[in-house]
Amino acid sequence: MSSIQQENIVVPKSRSSFVCGARAALCVALVVLGLVGVLPEAWSRDLHVAVIDPSPGQSIEVHAVSSTGQLGGEIKDQQGTHGLLCQLPCNPQGLRSIDLWFNGEKAVSTHIRSMASKEQIAGSFVDKKGGSHGFVCGGVSSVLRCRQIDVTIDGALMTDTLVLGMQEQGDMVGSYRDKQAKIHGFLLRNDRFENVELPQAVATVVTALDPASAGHAPTLTGFFVDAGFAIHGFLCELPIRPQCFRSFDVTLDGVPQTMTHPVGFTRTQIVGSFRDKAGESHGFQCRLPVRPDCFIELDVPNGENTEIFGANEQGQLVGQYYDSTSRPHAFVSHMP
Repeated sequence: MSSIQQENIVVPKSRSSFVCGARAALCVALVVLGLVGVLPEAWSRDLHVAVIDPSPGQSIEVHAVSSTGQLGGEIKDQQGTHGLLCQLPCNPQGLRSIDLWFNGEKAVSTHIRSMASKEQIAGSFVDKKGGSHGFVCGGVSSVLRCRQIDVTIDGALMTDTLVLGMQEQGDMVGSYRDKQAKIHGFLLRNDRFENVELPQAVATVVTALDPASAGHAPTLTGFFVDAGFAIHGFLCELPIRPQCFRSFDVTLDGVPQTMTHPVGFTRTQIVGSFRDKAGESHGFQCRLPVRPDCFIELDVPNGENTEIFGANEQGQLVGQYYDSTSRPHAFVSHMP
């Protein structure tokens, strides 16, 4: 079995960075005179967000945004956790909660994780026995028509299926547990489940699927846990095989960060979250192709622990941050 290719390449500093670091006054003069090259692109940017706060007594998370501006996620209140839908511009009066029913029983909790423009939503729910199952529903604006999804590999039913991403053509990705409780990723394509597992990984989770376009095949992204329990992102251009996997870590100003967690994949960019050496969460953006100098840190100004949960082709981002009182806030933003 082949080993994982880990890419932690240190990007050399430019000559202008060296001059500025050594002699700040001289640097300013040289820049004014045009004698120093253009400084590298900033690796940290602020997000200008529209905050989505629920009514008192509720909390929300927004994990998906469709190309038509429909938001999906979850809303928590005293009765439990429900699916959440809201059309932009979203306000408390526009929040719509959804509880799924399967086999005549109401789900204990419902979580929407992905959306498509054809009035489709996908995610997972928890049944009365505590088991997790995936689902996909159509008819968002009228009557929901839903289908339960449970991973079956070689005729064997797996447990704890989570649908985390859905593509416009109906292909889905996510994770499940096998009989030994190990977590694997999956791809559901043409009504067939394919196992996704990085060689030597302790756990693998697939979060998004980029559709095929001119010049490349469909590509999976997600994260995996290595033998040292560190978390890294990965890409795999289909077909799935041990050699397709390319791992990556968010790298800022030449310094690899920790716990890379990609969640959103568009035709031009990949977004997600990571943690710095101090344990603080930040969002990230990378304009494709993925390389060590493509990453930009994204943070909500005056906020803490910014996380990106999803994106659409129009450049809209959804996620969460915490204010100075440690209260979480859901938000919508545009990619900088």
